[in-house]
Amino acid sequence: MLCVINMEGSFYFEVVAPKGLEPIKAHIELAKLGLYVYSSGFNNKGVLKNRVDSQIEIGMETSTAELMNGSGYIETSFEEAKEKMLQLNNIFKSAGLPHKIGVGDESGDNTIWYTYKYS
Repeated sequence: MLCVINMEGSFYFEVVAPKGLEPIKAHIELAKLGLYVYSSGFNNKGVLKNRVDSQIEIGMETSTAELMNGSGYIETSFEEAKEKMLQLNNIFKSAGLPHKIGVGDESGDNTIWYTYKYS
């Protein structure tokens, strides 16, 4: 008998993106994270949204400031959650967007931070 345990990790990020996340649109699609860049109807800044079948559930709203943030959950092991957030870190980094990303385990006892030019 195979027993599958669904785990859930949480994450939070802040990214300095004065014009939104449009610069990562192609990279986020190629990464196959189940995320996409959505252009906000409020100010046309790109924000991240999750696809219906994604392991990642993300909440992110547009911002009138340079600093944007998002948070959510990942239905997977902590090791895989760290890998997915490392991918997101590398995508933000490749676009030159200063940021910090924290990913925590289900218990909240362990949090790993990825940062790039963020102070």
